[in-house]
Amino acid sequence: MLKRVDADTFAADADEEIRILAKASGNDGHKDARFRYVTMLTRESINGHPGATFDVVQGVRMLSCIVEFAVGADGARYDLFQMVDGSESDLDVSLTPVSTGTTVQFRVRGVPVPALAGAPRRSGAAAGRRRSGAAPGRKRKAARKTRKRAKRATAGRATAKSAPKRKTAKRKTAKRKGPRLHGKRAPVKKGTRGGRRKGGRR
Repeated sequence: MLKRVDADTFAADADEEIRILAKASGNDGHKDARFRYVTMLTRESINGHPGATFDVVQGVRMLSCIVEFAVGADGARYDLFQMVDGSESDLDVSLTPVSTGTTVQFRVRGVPVPALAGAPRRSGAAAGRRRSGAAPGRKRKAARKTRKRAKRATAGRATAKSAPKRKTAKRKTAKRKGPRLHGKRAPVKKGTRGGRRKGGRR
């Protein structure tokens, strides 16, 4: 869309398509207009009026309109419009035999569109998290790692404390098994035979 900057300058996004037309009035029914932008543009009929279509290039270029007035039509007039969303939008540029003659031209400034212009903006909360440091996901991962390290440290301390107790239990069990001298049975007490007292009945 062409937007007026000053008396003879318009601006539009680079690579934007512009459809422009000239509407004649008081010209005895005669309507003839041609447009030039970088090169002579192909003639079109837009809403029944002479017009043309072009893509805005980056930088400043001249847009010209050349019209024909009927002989003796001193009150003839052409008004320039652009098509915006299917409707005609007045550019407030006119040609008359007295004020402009058959030609008018003005500058069109093609403004480059930043690559990130259409990207969604971050919400205030997201921007605050980004400024404050790590993202929430990173914080959760760090917390999980800390908990795992704490669990491993606790398990290691518990193992170290229980190990001496198991050794003590083994020693006590060994003592309860009874005396064995270098793999030999303990001697039988005197006064017994075969585990019975002398003189006992069989």
